[in-house]
Amino acid sequence: MRLEQLIDRLAKHKRLQALLADASHLPVDNLVDTLVREFEYVIDRYSSWSEFAGQVRRIESEKVKAPSLPNSEAEQSNAPTISAGDGQSLHIKPIKIEVSSIDLHEAEKKLAAKREDETRKMRLRKQLDDAEHLIHSEIEKEWEAKSGDVRTRADEFKTVQQVLRKPIVFHPPLEERPEVVMPPTPDFSNEDLLYIHGAAPVEESSNEPRILPVDQLRGIDATGQMFSFDLWGLRLYVSKVQKEELSVTRSGMLLLNKEDSLHYREEHEVIVNVLRNEEMILPFEFGTIVRGKEELIRKATVLAPALQRGLASECRSATWLVRLRAYDARVTKVISGLAPATMIQERGRDEKRPSKRSDVKTLEKLLQHERTVAETIHALLTGVSLSSEVSLLVNIGNGTSEDWKTILEASYEIPIINRSKFFSVLVELQNEYRKAGMMFEVHGPSGRFSLTSEVAMTQAVSA
Repeated sequence: MRLEQLIDRLAKHKRLQALLADASHLPVDNLVDTLVREFEYVIDRYSSWSEFAGQVRRIESEKVKAPSLPNSEAEQSNAPTISAGDGQSLHIKPIKIEVSSIDLHEAEKKLAAKREDETRKMRLRKQLDDAEHLIHSEIEKEWEAKSGDVRTRADEFKTVQQVLRKPIVFHPPLEERPEVVMPPTPDFSNEDLLYIHGAAPVEESSNEPRILPVDQLRGIDATGQMFSFDLWGLRLYVSKVQKEELSVTRSGMLLLNKEDSLHYREEHEVIVNVLRNEEMILPFEFGTIVRGKEELIRKATVLAPALQRGLASECRSATWLVRLRAYDARVTKVISGLAPATMIQERGRDEKRPSKRSDVKTLEKLLQHERTVAETIHALLTGVSLSSEVSLLVNIGNGTSEDWKTILEASYEIPIINRSKFFSVLVELQNEYRKAGMMFEVHGPSGRFSLTSEVAMTQAVSA
């Protein structure tokens, strides 16, 4: 149907009739063959009929004008010709197709936008590549750090095993040992008052006590020699207490006045820190006293499992809490030469009081001095630790105290392989600042052990 319509349209097409008017004298078959070949040539320029049909639609939509015929004889004479046979020829005029004009400015804008988009994509691709490279680098660094930390902890674990298997015996440096004859091993009686400073692990385990003197250390009252009392894999550091010097109840409680309590508490902490500098110990509470050798053996036997658990926890610990305490009366003497009574808030009614302005200045000077000392000591301890965290630091708003006052409380992370160095520095600071009214109190995870604690007794018996 469409072919018949096409033939009908071609037959009635005036422009086609005008083109073929001059060829009416040519053989029809030859003319048809020529026109078909030319049409085939046109069709061959397209890859398919659909492409040809699209071109036809575009021409129709853009209203392309049909090529005009030569109107003048000059145009006809200049037009190219093709041979049609029998000496005849046809004039052919090239087809002129009019297309819509192109906006060059708009085309340039589109081209620039396309190039900018490609540039942005390339920039983003480069940023993604850089980010991926950076992530891989950070992962490799973190992995190296983690693996190094694992190796360090493995070395620390080996060190802990060696510490637990082979105890360190207290031996001061050779240059500090005077050439003196050691006192004979004491024979403790059941009437002696024995002060217990702390416990340490020993490799040899026996149910028979072994008593050895400890060189260069005196007891808490500085009247007798200290001794180590080995029993059940434990080494108890004890010293005799002179009954004339200290008053003790029948239950083993110290009866001390204010001044003696401050003094002996300081002595207790000093001895504990010196012992810990040589080997790992579990400190006992201040004022722990037993009456006689038999009571010491009995309580050590009952509490041996709890003591061993506490010692194991101390040996494994890498975190230590340090409390720096100051005795304001002594500090005031050091910095200003004032008598200790000037820092006591409770005074006699008839005693002459210094001016309020003088008290304020003295207090500010005291607190500033204590803060400076606390910051200095914290910086020195931090220098030999892995990390530290301060939970309390004295400031100008604090007041005074007649007891040991905490001016610094901080925890320190100490690798086990650096533990001896940390406690060595702490003992040096203790020796330097003791006369200035400072006391160092060190706590591990087990705290202070108490012979009279019902919890400890219950845990020991159940174990």
